Amino acid sequence: MADPTAVPGMEPDVDRGVQLISIYSSQCGISLVVVALRLWARRSIRGIGWDDFTMAVTWVLFASLTIIVGFVGASGGTRHVYYLEEEEMEYVLKLDYIAQPFGIVAVGTGRIAVGFTILRVLGSTSKWRRQTLWALMALTSAITTVTAIFTFTQCKDPTALWQPSKRPTTFCYDPSIQNNFSIFSASWNSAVDFALALLPASFIWRLHLTVRKRIGLAVLLGCGTLSGVCAALKTAQLVSLTARSDLT
Repeated sequence: MADPTAVPGMEPDVDRGVQLISIYSSQCGISLVVVALRLWARRSIRGIGWDDFTMAVTWVLFASLTIIVGFVGASGGTRHVYYLEEEEMEYVLKLDYIAQPFGIVAVGTGRIAVGFTILRVLGSTSKWRRQTLWALMALTSAITTVTAIFTFTQCKDPTALWQPSKRPTTFCYDPSIQNNFSIFSASWNSAVDFALALLPASFIWRLHLTVRKRIGLAVLLGCGTLSGVCAALKTAQLVSLTARSDLT
């Protein structure tokens, strides 16, 4: 049966807000438990370090993102914009742009936290590996910062991003510029994931640990390859960023 609210020639009016909120809320809850257990374990051995602090910051950023996403999902932000009233469209677009920096920075700090963890395992040995990690972390910080700032500097008047009526009256970069930079940023993050996963393999077997612990450590740190694959797949979908008209 046809949807009576559907706009002719357009996709049907489907609100996926509940699914979006459920996914983010469940991920936020699970990650809270994992981070809390991590901090509890580190505190019990008096071993809290910069990696734990950075991971906690990452969770706070993700929790903030989850809250904003909740407002987006509850306000019709998962419906196509041509089914929204003008005020509703501007509101959800604004929330979407506000949410983006939280997600972008969380992606960067998460990788930096992994870098600090590997530095902790390395100790004071292997100068070139430490220098490589510091370089990866510094570049990740810089690229993440630029990407977050670029979110709101695409237009001279940032409000034009969520108020289309203002775009003819202000200067905005071509959407392809943001798209290309986002692809570069996502590609970099994917490369860093693989680097952080493979670098430990070059020294773990030299550590004075039991074979069981070395295997466990290699598997744990090697899980970053899965993150790298996911980041690569996400990069392939970034072409859709050229469309400012419909965030869905």
